[in-house]
Amino acid sequence: MKNLKLLAFIFMSITLVGCGTTPKGSLYTASPEVKNGKAQIVFYSYPEVNAFAYTATIKNNGQEIGQLINGQFLVLDIEPGSHKIWGDSKLIDTPLEMDVEAGKTYYLRYISKYIPYASRTWLKPVEEIAATEELSKCCLDGIEK
Repeated sequence: MKNLKLLAFIFMSITLVGCGTTPKGSLYTASPEVKNGKAQIVFYSYPEVNAFAYTATIKNNGQEIGQLINGQFLVLDIEPGSHKIWGDSKLIDTPLEMDVEAGKTYYLRYISKYIPYASRTWLKPVEEIAATEELSKCCLDGIEK
């Protein structure tokens, strides 16, 4: 029984090492105005007790466009049109294919689901009202003041 407790403690300690990266900055208030001729995407990762979800490289059509830490939001302007977007976390990442229009803001929540041997991540489109409510309670902009 002692060995089992020790083993459980060691496993939990190793799992929580990934949680050492924490976002800094200010809570979300509102997105900046969309730049002329661009679309805007607000990516966010609701804080979860999941060491596998602590950070992700956001990619658009295979190109890195930003880093997202668990509990952080990221606002990016992109060209209108078709996009294949995902959070590359070194797990099984499910790309999201979407068409975006100039002048519009889109909200994407990064989700990580831990399943032994098959952990998955994906971006979930969220309606503006629900997204801004979640963002105002959970997520920092990552900019140190």
